[in-house]
Amino acid sequence: LLIHEATFDEEEGAERAREVWHSTAREAGEVAAAVNPKKLALVHISSRYTSSANHVKDAKEVFEGEVVAPNDLTTVEIPYRDA
Repeated sequence: LLIHEATFDEEEGAERAREVWHSTAREAGEVAAAVNPKKLALVHISSRYTSSANHVKDAKEVFEGEVVAPNDLTTVEIPYRDA
């Protein structure tokens, strides 16, 4: 599981994200593609968005694993691996 902030979607753009020291969902997807987790959780999405659907879509364009945008206080079960 990779938990990555994705304050902006691509429509708002990477330039704005850099101006305020944040990431886009696509950039989060690129990081996930590089480190290859099974799941990417997009967090810290700006409250200006009423839906996280575009964020998930943007990340899925570059990352083939599962992408979710959990709500605040969502818990995620991470199973133990067998040794």
